[in-house]
Amino acid sequence: MSKKLSIKNRDEIIKTARKVKSFCRSGLDISKGVYKDNDELIADAIYISNYGEISSVRKAVKLVEDIFDIKIPLQIPVDIKKDLDEREQLKKDMIPRFQINHGKFYVEFA
Repeated sequence: MSKKLSIKNRDEIIKTARKVKSFCRSGLDISKGVYKDNDELIADAIYISNYGEISSVRKAVKLVEDIFDIKIPLQIPVDIKKDLDEREQLKKDMIPRFQINHGKFYVEFA
């Protein structure tokens, strides 16, 4: 998105994302009254996917994708996408790997 979000619109998007996340985490319980059916949930997820620069939107869309086994394209600005990729690469680099050293080792116990 090239256009900046106003604070009011941003809060509305975040509130919708929280609503989607809580509904998904509650086991899609329609009796709670958040959504009447799954189509409303998916429609909200598609609507908020245009604001991928907000982290709670990314999390909410990922939850919906995992539960319904669908792909919803996220609109993430290039600079934020680059930061996310760098963060992901750092996480991958931090994972300890098994390393084998060959040779003679002397262990001394005092």
